[in-house]
Amino acid sequence: EEALNRPMDMRLLTIEGVEHGLVLAPVADYRGNPIGVHLLAVDRSSFVGALVRARNWSIAIGVVVLALTLVFAALMNRGVVQPLRALTAGMRRLADGDFEIVLPGLGRGDEIGEVAAAVETFKVKLADKARREAEERTESLRRADEEMRLAEQREIAKRQIAEEKAESDRVVMMHKLADDFERSVGGI
Repeated sequence: EEALNRPMDMRLLTIEGVEHGLVLAPVADYRGNPIGVHLLAVDRSSFVGALVRARNWSIAIGVVVLALTLVFAALMNRGVVQPLRALTAGMRRLADGDFEIVLPGLGRGDEIGEVAAAVETFKVKLADKARREAEERTESLRRADEEMRLAEQREIAKRQIAEEKAESDRVVMMHKLADDFERSVGGI
């Protein structure tokens, strides 16, 4: 009677040790009044077995995919991550001014090799620029030393000229005093 008042009901029932799925659906007359129940029973053992097999296959496929992913990750680490770390370390040494570093990854035929070659070009140009700047600083210091030496020589020459002029003025003054003294004595 309960099944007559529900639109449809599904239940599980074990019959002689085999699990069955039951579907109970009311049957109505032409006015829509329930007059009976339609019962459909299906043996679920084949479906449950298929579900267990599908679950086992899913686990096996998942384990294989996980193993392949780990192998791929290890290969990526060895082939990409480690060379990039080494290249990054080399670039840091280059940034610190070590132009003698041999960058790892040079000669590789992949993108890491291209990056290493570009950094090598940058290193060579940076080393040339640093060398030119050092030569310019050396030349600038040499010119500054030369200018200081010339300024010192001019200063020494000015002092010598001033000393000579002072000596000349003193000699002239002494002569004048001597002449004045001679005139004074000659007048007496």
